[in-house]
Amino acid sequence: MGGPVPLGYEVDNCKLVFNDKETDLVRHIYQRYLELNSVVELADELNRQGHRTKVQQRTSGPHKGGCIFRRGTLYHLLSNRIYLGEIAHKGEYFAGEHLPIVSTDLWEAVQEKLKTNASGTSRRLKSQQPSLLVGQVFDGEGRAMTPSHATKPGKRYRYYVTRSDQLDDAPAWRVSAHDLERLVCERLSEQFSDQEFLCGLAEGSSAESIQQMLARADLAAATLRSGSATTKHGLITPMITRIDLGEEAIDLTVDRIGLAAALGLVLDPDVEKKLMVLTLPATRVRHGHQIRLVIPSQRPISIAAATRDEKLVALMAEAHQARQLILSNPGRSIAAIASDHGRCRTRLGKLVTLSCLAPDIVTAIVEGRQPAALTARTLQDIDLPLAWADQRALLGFA
Repeated sequence: MGGPVPLGYEVDNCKLVFNDKETDLVRHIYQRYLELNSVVELADELNRQGHRTKVQQRTSGPHKGGCIFRRGTLYHLLSNRIYLGEIAHKGEYFAGEHLPIVSTDLWEAVQEKLKTNASGTSRRLKSQQPSLLVGQVFDGEGRAMTPSHATKPGKRYRYYVTRSDQLDDAPAWRVSAHDLERLVCERLSEQFSDQEFLCGLAEGSSAESIQQMLARADLAAATLRSGSATTKHGLITPMITRIDLGEEAIDLTVDRIGLAAALGLVLDPDVEKKLMVLTLPATRVRHGHQIRLVIPSQRPISIAAATRDEKLVALMAEAHQARQLILSNPGRSIAAIASDHGRCRTRLGKLVTLSCLAPDIVTAIVEGRQPAALTARTLQDIDLPLAWADQRALLGFA
């Protein structure tokens, strides 16, 4: 067989044979797509769990593959008839000599789901409203919950519901995805604003390190309040171990090591009390055959917070994250790092430049003391000088 070898197979004597470890992953991908109902959410889950695309061993030139799963990669995998035991020739498919990995029933169910979700509106809505907590939410019976949605004229409602394969005699649970995600982001933002907690986390660090940590905490809090779904997801995932819905509250289990890493701190992996639980208010309500969890309405934003340009603060947070990404990959070009992480090379380079803003300018932005003319858009359009004095003069801080 010529060409790339599909995930799930390997070549033996010019024939495709099973790669047992990979065949399990292929079947898992097909099944989870039916449960998640979203290629975007499936890609997020696979990447978070550490799965990567197949490495293509080549006799000449560098090997390819071993990358994160992207939407296009998964669409191709989910619609590839080779997994039915068929082979393509001149645009037609014929029975191959290799064994199928997925059953006909599973294949047809996935194709029907792909067809149903093929509308442009559906894709746009899912990309604009991704589920931030996939794989982390559990109902009051300890059963995993999965994203779901309902569409009414002109509006799409997102939920987390008890997974159908885990239903038993107890009623299914359901919670508004928007409300739960807002409450989680709000509670984590409060934790990043608790200086007593943060200083305890950084116990033994130098004064300079603590000051840098507090600045990162401000940026992280701003990201959780008003950042994009992508940046929120990247910040939340390493910190949250699980979210348990209860009768009158929600328990948010947070990994201190993951939280510290977001602040540039390194904790001993064997530290005592590695996990901490944050309790959030909620009320259980029976609704027909389901249990609904009602979350209190959002608390009013303080006047001090309302004076800040949250888009500008979120841009600073994104720039800091870009800088950390570059620093964690020494010796690699921005183009290579962007390719590996599915990022735009041009934007990643711009964000790295913005991460070189003078510390006092960043502090002023976080505190809402920047000139009125300075917005996220204008800052991105400016050719930023490296000298801090020149930055202050150009941006109106001198």
